[in-house]
Amino acid sequence: MHSSLTSTVCSTPTNDSVEKVVKNDAIRYQRKGYGLISAFLLFFSFFFFMPKFIKYIWPFFLENMSPAVMFFTIAISLHSGVFLLSNLGMYAIYMMKLPFFERYRILDKPWPWESSPEIWRSVLKKTLKTLAICHFIIVPLLTLGEIKAGLKMRLDLESFPDLKEIVGQILFFMLSEDFFFYWGHRLLHHPKLYPYIHKIHHEYNITVSLCAEYAHPFEFLVANIVIRLKFIEIVNLFYIVTYKFWTKDLGK
Repeated sequence: MHSSLTSTVCSTPTNDSVEKVVKNDAIRYQRKGYGLISAFLLFFSFFFFMPKFIKYIWPFFLENMSPAVMFFTIAISLHSGVFLLSNLGMYAIYMMKLPFFERYRILDKPWPWESSPEIWRSVLKKTLKTLAICHFIIVPLLTLGEIKAGLKMRLDLESFPDLKEIVGQILFFMLSEDFFFYWGHRLLHHPKLYPYIHKIHHEYNITVSLCAEYAHPFEFLVANIVIRLKFIEIVNLFYIVTYKFWTKDLGK
């Protein structure tokens, strides 16, 4: 990883760079043995077994927490908890370098902590600081604001969604979020905004798990949460479990 940032001007990529992107992306779809089977098993187990498990433990939350405390606990613990556990798992994968996982790498570049340890430590410190602001300040404050405004999603056990409802709502989330993400992301690439906000997200020139949510706090709040996700909560039909399945708290 280099310490220099990307250009302050969000320019149109050259034909050569576009060809590289297409070539690298094509690697994702090459056959890689039984890894795809494992991915499908995880996918189906998530939709079939996870809802049953959550429905089983749901009465504990309803009996021991108020709706506000329940919502806050689920929103904060799952968002930060899953992000932390995922990155710990990825750290183990990075360190072990098992052939099963290494074959899924798109680029042949060494990891930044291998090529430039000193620069990596500096970048890691900045990344963790930014992530801490997003996870432990922005998300809690926004969640408290939602509670103050009045919870709109269902929490009762009686209307716990079945598989059909979960799949249908997630399909809705998929289409609507992609629409809003496209326009929000396109706006952030505007030359007058890119150098001050979205450029931070592009400081990494090789993908590592920590950079998944690494963004300017304003982008994290407005583009990643409010524009893309929070509009869903306006509709008073969705169950909190389904919503958390789709968002980065459980499923994404």
